[in-house]
Amino acid sequence: MTARHWIRVLLAVLVYGTAISIGGALFVSDPTDPILVVPVGGGLTVIAHAVRTAQLDEVGYAVGGMWATILVVSVGVGVVETVALSGRSLASDSVDVLGAVVVTTVLIVGYVVALKRA
Repeated sequence: MTARHWIRVLLAVLVYGTAISIGGALFVSDPTDPILVVPVGGGLTVIAHAVRTAQLDEVGYAVGGMWATILVVSVGVGVVETVALSGRSLASDSVDVLGAVVVTTVLIVGYVVALKRA
């Protein structure tokens, strides 16, 4: 394989890894929380599989779906906090865990769906 191919793979892995790490950490209030292992580990697993099977484009589709989910959940949480809770915050450990698990699940399911369509 050419050097150009490996540069493309390396850049894709860096971009996807950064997007997954940032997206997985958005709902976690403490940056040292062990729950961050879930999105980072899930993301590394998806990326490793994609590199091994040459399916990096499918990771891009999954990351796009993950970020769309983050947008929808963020807007939904904002609406619930504003309307139903009268400005009080939903921040708690259960929200952190739920957010990290949902984001990781959407990433993995999105990747599997993209693989089946390819």
